[in-house]
Amino acid sequence: ILVMEQCHKAELRRRYPQAWGKVFRLGEAGGFDIADPYRKPRKAFEAACAEVATGVAAWTGRIRQLERSRVPSRQPLLHSE
Repeated sequence: ILVMEQCHKAELRRRYPQAWGKVFRLGEAGGFDIADPYRKPRKAFEAACAEVATGVAAWTGRIRQLERSRVPSRQPLLHSE
């Protein structure tokens, strides 16, 4: 579960303790929150969009790395002859 701000992360953990270890900030790797641009100038939206893109890029690499380390070769489960 990816959230934008530390307070979102804390609230989800408070409401759903079973989600502990499954909730992360989109900017976790870079150590940043993504401020909500609602009712703010266009520059705030542009900044949030750039931060989301940065966070997605970091998580994409991390998820791919985890996938490679967990999944052995993708061979069929059944061999047809």
